[in-house]
Amino acid sequence: MKQSHEKFLTKDKLKENAETWKYDTNVNEKNSGLYAFNRTESAEENNLNIIRLHGVSFIKDVIPKLIAGKKKGEKVKILDIGAGAAFFADEIREAFPDQVRVFSTGLSKKIAKDYRKKNKLKENQKLHPDDLKWRSILELSNFEEFDLIIDTFGEYNYGISESFTKNAAEGRAASYLTAVIKKLKPGGQASLVSNFNYFWTVEGKNFLEQLGEKHNVRITSPKELPNLLRIEKPK
Repeated sequence: MKQSHEKFLTKDKLKENAETWKYDTNVNEKNSGLYAFNRTESAEENNLNIIRLHGVSFIKDVIPKLIAGKKKGEKVKILDIGAGAAFFADEIREAFPDQVRVFSTGLSKKIAKDYRKKNKLKENQKLHPDDLKWRSILELSNFEEFDLIIDTFGEYNYGISESFTKNAAEGRAASYLTAVIKKLKPGGQASLVSNFNYFWTVEGKNFLEQLGEKHNVRITSPKELPNLLRIEKPK
């Protein structure tokens, strides 16, 4: 596939979207209960436990397989979208200190820093320099970069509302999912968890099937985990 380093959004569109992201940030600052800040694989609460939500352990199963497929000295690149306070990104780095590089997106560094400082769930409360570098995946450029993309009630969840019309929902979903697909390297995979119900419908499933065919990727949703979308890009 020919690589393009053009941004997903023009400067004007980026400015327009930034206003939406700013509004979302303010809403979440006032009602932080909507944002699952401390979701990790070791979380005891079901609604925060990455393994239960995605149906797989990235640390025990997925990432080791990706590492095994790399050349000596080559790192696995991971993007965690809507990472909350970035505790899961920390968990991955601690498990594979020399074999991965994890980036994350999030609405507000201030929210994350305040949450980490207030809750003191770990000794080092500072955000990693690669965390919350962008508010949205749509701020990135159009080229294949990541081996693994994870979204746990992040942008996929908050970026699309049940109040949208069918066309608006599909338009927003197409923009987001296309960006995810284009950021995956050949052989890469994405795992996206959301409460958005449209894709459980026949129309929604047809939309995903058409999107997968258009971009030559496999998009599936396990029956036992209807909130989950998995995207696999062939090598």
